[in-house]
Amino acid sequence: ILINSLFSLEEVQQISQCGNGKATYYEVTSEGNCGFGNIAGYIDTAAAENLIYDGSNGCGVCYEVIGEKGSKIVMIADRCPGCSQVTNTGKIHLDLDERVFPYIDEKSKGVINTSIRMVPCQVSGNVILHITETNPSYFNAYVTNYKIGVKSLQISINNGNYINVKRELWNRFITRISENINKFKVKIIAISGEEIVCPEMTGIIQGDYDCKKQFANRRSEERFSRNAETD
Repeated sequence: ILINSLFSLEEVQQISQCGNGKATYYEVTSEGNCGFGNIAGYIDTAAAENLIYDGSNGCGVCYEVIGEKGSKIVMIADRCPGCSQVTNTGKIHLDLDERVFPYIDEKSKGVINTSIRMVPCQVSGNVILHITETNPSYFNAYVTNYKIGVKSLQISINNGNYINVKRELWNRFITRISENINKFKVKIIAISGEEIVCPEMTGIIQGDYDCKKQFANRRSEERFSRNAETD
């Protein structure tokens, strides 16, 4: 039976209802498609099939994967173009870091059925904005350390109106700037609809900026649906 599995903020411990999943594993040897750097080994990660990766909108979102041996929370850090599509199978396919797989099921199985749900990431501290280069006419940045997935990013230049910044497939928010920047603000919008405005910055300077806030784990009126198969 096909049901609509609602990906909505409901509780501190859980964002979505459990749905049916599929898990494989691979050797993580380099930075994933999300461009978070070499985080393998100290953050449990996974690569997502295209629908869940969603043009990099899935980057940094966390899922609890539950198998016969136990469960693990993994963060999406990579894209898996070869993974089977949820639209075809009714199952969310995550390709796990091979170090994670034994906590969920026997590695010898290779491919397993799981239960899966979106959950808040287990991070501490505030949301961080990373500006990747110093260029007064070019904004290129990414966001990390968020509990709830990031839906979009907007920028206000010299006290102007906020404008949307395009998110590229490799998880960079990039836009050309047509005026000299004296100061700017960045607004980060979560999939829950919650907004964080980072402190005002002067000029485009490469570096990591503490946004001084973290997204809450709270109920959202906005709902996100995926097709999932269940018994």
